[in-house]
Amino acid sequence: MTADVQSFLPTIVCPTLVIWGLQARFVPRRHADILRARLPNCYVKFCDACGHLPQIEQQHALNEDAAAFLAEVRCD
Repeated sequence: MTADVQSFLPTIVCPTLVIWGLQARFVPRRHADILRARLPNCYVKFCDACGHLPQIEQQHALNEDAAAFLAEVRCD
């Protein structure tokens, strides 16, 4: 990760969904792995046939994943 936010990640305690395009060229998959390792309640979903913009490239799948995530988690 370029920006130095890694030290703050463990303080984010609410469940977090990270949706990552496997064909993203700008930010490599290892950044998703960093988020998964450092965010206490992080769930990572990888989208195949998708680049850096899953909200555009795979919008229906992203909406389904987000809805399922929100239905399962509880944020107090």
